[in-house]
Amino acid sequence: MDSQIFISEYETKEIENLIIGFPDVGLVGLISGMHVIDTLKMEELGHLDSSLFPPLVVLHGGKIKSPARIYYKDKTAFLISEIPIPPDAILPVAETIVHWVQDRKIKQVFVLYGIPIPNRLNIEKPTVFANAIIEETSEALKSKDIKFIDTGVLAGAHASILWEAKKVEPRVNIIALGVESFLKYPDPAAAASLIETMNQLTGLNVDVKELLEKAEELRLKLRDTMARTQEMMQRQMEQGGMQQTDLPAMFG
Repeated sequence: MDSQIFISEYETKEIENLIIGFPDVGLVGLISGMHVIDTLKMEELGHLDSSLFPPLVVLHGGKIKSPARIYYKDKTAFLISEIPIPPDAILPVAETIVHWVQDRKIKQVFVLYGIPIPNRLNIEKPTVFANAIIEETSEALKSKDIKFIDTGVLAGAHASILWEAKKVEPRVNIIALGVESFLKYPDPAAAASLIETMNQLTGLNVDVKELLEKAEELRLKLRDTMARTQEMMQRQMEQGGMQQTDLPAMFG
């Protein structure tokens, strides 16, 4: 495990479900996290710290905070980041999260991500896809009539977390939840679809009506975050010898 990444918990709580929402396509993970945390009034439990992160903090309610934080309520934790994970930090962040999940004996992990599709404007309700590492979990998802991606490519922080989880023993029970999304624009409607699926899988019961009502406000508020995320995603693709136009190939 890379010592450059640290998870600091303010107190130890029993965690059964961990949901991870980092900025990527459509900012669906971040938007989902913001809405779930606000709706459930989750308490801040800890944060990620690293010398590989840019030198910045965020302010909320006048308080100085890390941009990558963990929130908690009723045995569910939500890890969000308000900044895209720098390419050099992706692997050590993934390793640290997976080892932390093992150490804390967290039963189930959900990694949220967006799937860029060219005809998003024509889709009223984006479809959510779920892929699991453990076969028993995959079968349980199929029994709930949740679609899965049969063939494709995932890239970025969520992909690294999935791969690290697959390599360790005992296996981490991790589910990748992807949703059809705009590539270059914040997509609150796609985030709402993700939340509805999480409700189904975790019993969270988070209403998405308010999220959909303030969709335009969120799109404007998150423009700069989306631009920074696009830039970081481009760097990730270039380092991996790919282009962002390769991403939709999972539907080829």
